Amino acid sequence: MTRFALLAGTAAMCLSAAAPAIAEEEIGFVFEREYRGAEGMRVSGETRDLRWHGPIYSEETVRTESGERTELEFADSTRISVGENSEVVLDSFVYDPAQNSGDAVISFGKGVFRFVTGDMEKDGFTLNTPSATLAIRGTIFVLKIDAVNNVTVYVEEGAVEIFPCGGEPALVQAGEYGLTPANCTGVSVRDGNPIFDDPGGERRDDNERYSDDSSEGGNGNDVDP
Repeated sequence: MTRFALLAGTAAMCLSAAAPAIAEEEIGFVFEREYRGAEGMRVSGETRDLRWHGPIYSEETVRTESGERTELEFADSTRISVGENSEVVLDSFVYDPAQNSGDAVISFGKGVFRFVTGDMEKDGFTLNTPSATLAIRGTIFVLKIDAVNNVTVYVEEGAVEIFPCGGEPALVQAGEYGLTPANCTGVSVRDGNPIFDDPGGERRDDNERYSDDSSEGGNGNDVDP
């Protein structure tokens, strides 16, 4: 059994078995100052606008349509920028700041994303896509999942190991991209960045984090990005 199948299958079985007993946990917040139309749907069925500093929850589905986007920050300062026409499920995120350890499962369904790792040990992440599972190594990368589930990963910093739904895994280094076709025929690695869609979320210095000061307009409606 491939690592893709094992990780995806184990995550699905665990979530399915545990779902009735697990309450939705707050796992981070919306980092995008300006509201750009993104919505979150919780397990309860509640759908809400994802506005600046609003909480995000385990098992929540984040969706955007044309022209929309958002950026999320998790408990360890990991950030995910969500571009337009995208969908991602925040399955779980457990973090121990004393040890910088934890366990996170995130399932990217479609669209374009930028992923910037935070403080948690990188082997704590399970990143699922329709055609591959991703293992990260201190990483900034852009991910695109097209309409037929072809998966492209461009690495800006660090490295990403791709475990495809069929074929051998491949390591993608900074400045390279890996393409995993939906027909599960393996991974091809090439130089350059073929992803022209911009998910937003340019890298920021920690000193540029937005303040909690409510005087800056906490609802994100009238604050410049």
